Amino acid sequence: MTRATEPIRGRFSADPQEMRESANRVRKTTHDFSSGSVLKYQLGAGEVGNETLSAELAEFQRTSSATFDLLLADSTELVNRVVDAARDYEDLDNGLADRLSAMLRDQ
Repeated sequence: MTRATEPIRGRFSADPQEMRESANRVRKTTHDFSSGSVLKYQLGAGEVGNETLSAELAEFQRTSSATFDLLLADSTELVNRVVDAARDYEDLDNGLADRLSAMLRDQ
């Protein structure tokens, strides 16, 4: 933000470009995590050699996979909401600027 766009003390301010950059960082982090995740190196439960350990490992892997799917869905929702909010702020600013320009032109 430049000095001209810094928020006035006690007032809210949003920077749409910064919001989009943050959304992209979340998207990239989620992608990096999913491509390097331990979930892709799962050991087949039958390969363990012990029936009890095999069952526990299979349950752990199912839970890990379901948790990752939930994280991925939440991350995607967060990115979409932040991008939508950035667009809404820009649309609001542009609409206000257009109205002010029209008011000044009509004077």
